[in-house]
Amino acid sequence: MVQTAIDAFGRLDIVVNNAGAGQTNLTIPEAPDERLDSAMNTHLLGTLRVTRAAWKHLVASGSGRILNTGSACAFGVLTPLGYEVAYSVAKSALFGVTRQMAGEGKAAGINANLVLPWAYSPMASRDLETSPLVTFMEENLAPSKVAAACLYLLHKDCPVSGQFVSAAGGRVTRVMFASTPGYTNPNLTPEDVRDHWAEIEGTAASDGALDEVRELSDLAAEFRMIRKALG
Repeated sequence: MVQTAIDAFGRLDIVVNNAGAGQTNLTIPEAPDERLDSAMNTHLLGTLRVTRAAWKHLVASGSGRILNTGSACAFGVLTPLGYEVAYSVAKSALFGVTRQMAGEGKAAGINANLVLPWAYSPMASRDLETSPLVTFMEENLAPSKVAAACLYLLHKDCPVSGQFVSAAGGRVTRVMFASTPGYTNPNLTPEDVRDHWAEIEGTAASDGALDEVRELSDLAAEFRMIRKALG
């Protein structure tokens, strides 16, 4: 596939890893089985294999762009049959893959980002056929509104890399890893964790808004927070 693009255009500047498969109806009590293998092979390993084949061409481009396709199902999703695991877990893995691609590509001018699309499609219609969400999606979540966000993330002038962007119906927002200030005691006991759980969990408003959270941009950011807390 990559070679076909090179043969046709002489160069490769952009890779969109969008291949995927829908919900598998595989739940935690049933996993793992071949449905999990299939989901990981498609969403995770497919993304890595295509990127690997394209990498040297993206380096040669000098401003290569990679866009991986994630899903809000990575945050947790309940289906009519239970908590689906194959699709959600495979999509969760792409958060880590995208961050590592961004780090590896920085020196070569390659940006890698993850889009979490909400859009009505034949696959969404099939997977959600018994849900009232289908009607809302068909009326409000056109794929073209996701494409607008994707096009900016793929542009050579777009400066962001290693970011997670949710796009739905004209709404575009950055998703991130974050942590609360938490509680620190160098002589921590299980009782300390119990008694200070409110501090560990953080204060959340009714709409889920948390006070004083800090973004975790990478492993080093988490370590800096640990080091600061321990003085």
